[in-house]
Amino acid sequence: MFNFLEKMRQRLLWWKHRGNIKIKWRNNSLYWNIFCTWKNITIWNNCTFNEWVLLNWDWELIIWNFCRISAYSQIHSWWLNLEQDYKERGHIYKKTELKNWVWIWAWSIILPWVTIWEWSVIWAWSVVTKDIPSKELWFWNPAKFYKKI
Repeated sequence: MFNFLEKMRQRLLWWKHRGNIKIKWRNNSLYWNIFCTWKNITIWNNCTFNEWVLLNWDWELIIWNFCRISAYSQIHSWWLNLEQDYKERGHIYKKTELKNWVWIWAWSIILPWVTIWEWSVIWAWSVVTKDIPSKELWFWNPAKFYKKI
C-alpha cells in the first residue's frame, strides 16, 4: 500500500511541474491512465479521478471539493470553432468549473464554458453542453434535466 501511495505522490509532483497546475490537495485520489493536457488547473480537496479520465484543457479548469469523476469521462476547456470557415478555424477557450460534491458518471463528456453547481449528478454517457444548476440529475446527449435530487 505504501508503494502505491508513494508512486501516486510522485506522479502528482511530476504533473505539478508540467504547467500551472495547483493541487490544493488533501486526500485526492488519482488512478492510473489519466490523460492530461493543461495550462491552468486547480483541484481542491478530496476529489477522485478514476481510470482513463481525459482532462483536456488549455484555458482554465477548476474542480472544487469532493468531486467524483468516473472512468472514461472527459472534461474539456477548449473546442474547435465550427462556425468559422475551415481554413480560418480556431479554437474556443472557456473556463470549465465543477463545484463542490459533483459526480460525473462513466463515459460522460463535459464541454467547455460549462459550470456544474453543487450536489449535481451527470448520468453515464451524457454530453453536457450548458450549465447545470444545484442538486439536479441530468442525462442524455445533449444532457437533459431528469429530476431534482
